[in-house]
Amino acid sequence: MRKDAEQSELAGTVLSAGLRLSLFYGALFLGLGIFLPFFPVWLREQGLDVAQISAVLAFQMAVRIGSGPAFSFLADRLGDRRSVLIGLSCAALLTMLLLSVASGFVAILCLAALASIVWTPILPLMETLAVTESEAGGADYGRTRLWGSLSFIAGSVGGGYALGITGADFIIWMLVGSYLLMAASSFWLPRSGEKKGSPRLKIRFGDALPVLRHPVFLAFLCAASLIQASHAFYYGFGTLQWQEAGIADDVIGALWATGVIAEVVLFIFAQRSLNTAGPVGLIILGGTAAVVRWCLTALDPGVAWLIAIQVSHALTFGATHLGAMHFIARAAPQHVHATVQGVHSAVAGGIVMAIAVWGAGALYAAYGVLGYFAMAGLGLSGTAFAAYVAVRWRGGELIHAKECSP
Repeated sequence: MRKDAEQSELAGTVLSAGLRLSLFYGALFLGLGIFLPFFPVWLREQGLDVAQISAVLAFQMAVRIGSGPAFSFLADRLGDRRSVLIGLSCAALLTMLLLSVASGFVAILCLAALASIVWTPILPLMETLAVTESEAGGADYGRTRLWGSLSFIAGSVGGGYALGITGADFIIWMLVGSYLLMAASSFWLPRSGEKKGSPRLKIRFGDALPVLRHPVFLAFLCAASLIQASHAFYYGFGTLQWQEAGIADDVIGALWATGVIAEVVLFIFAQRSLNTAGPVGLIILGGTAAVVRWCLTALDPGVAWLIAIQVSHALTFGATHLGAMHFIARAAPQHVHATVQGVHSAVAGGIVMAIAVWGAGALYAAYGVLGYFAMAGLGLSGTAFAAYVAVRWRGGELIHAKECSP
């Protein structure tokens, strides 16, 4: 009886944690589904030209370099990721409210950067919580994460329809609403899972350095960063290019949603995919698909072909992301997970992506849709680094915990 009661209590706890993680993922990605396709459109509505739009997007990514690792390290240091996530979510809401009343290039540039500083650490910290639960057997990361993807679809499709009805000025208020939901749901996040009274290392940032400078980790970082950076042209100028090609706003929203629907299917079968290909195998699959995807997109195909091509987002983003999250979970010791995750986010989503978006602006201005060929080159380079990791990594921690503790 007692054993049955304990098992029942454990099952209820797991369900509750999974539900709370799913709610936050949903709110977080609702905003992302609006931001990625339509924030450049809002910027253009504010009078910014292509060069200024490129500067805003690139600067947002550049400031991630410091904020991601800093707040991730703070969460590891405090041993309380939930409280850090609550603070960041509320700060993100405040900065978005300030951005909604901003005018002029300089004001928008500064406030967009500030919003990025506080928003950026949220995703890697959330991923750390979810993947840790998954690796411990307490939740299925893919099935928890898919609620974020479903919300992204709602944001991109709903944003497309709203854009056609209300105009581009309303985009910022849709973002404010989504950030309000994110801030509210952050208070429902589960605790970090540490038991009261259990010993916890007071880590320093230097404790993660043996992992961060390991040749296999550096090769992994290059692989994941380059493959994800191959999306820069699509994220920054895909919607603008499709609008210029005469594609309706609601269809554009549906195109974005198509890629994420395919991503959802991958996440449903995430554990099976992971068991079959392994973390590095998924990254190689994502890089190979990126080469094919961007070469085909550069040919400026019609909507029917674009729908088919968008399905490959499940591989170019989804498989690469899934592989990266589980590589970090397995290769980095537990007590520096968030710090390593923050560095990965800063490099992949900050340094490399910022450079790629900046370059994408110049490519779009000079060559239009043909700029996608350069993105295919990034995907190919990332695949080569992933192949090196596949040869060198044995599947376990790169550095044992005792080697990176004080």
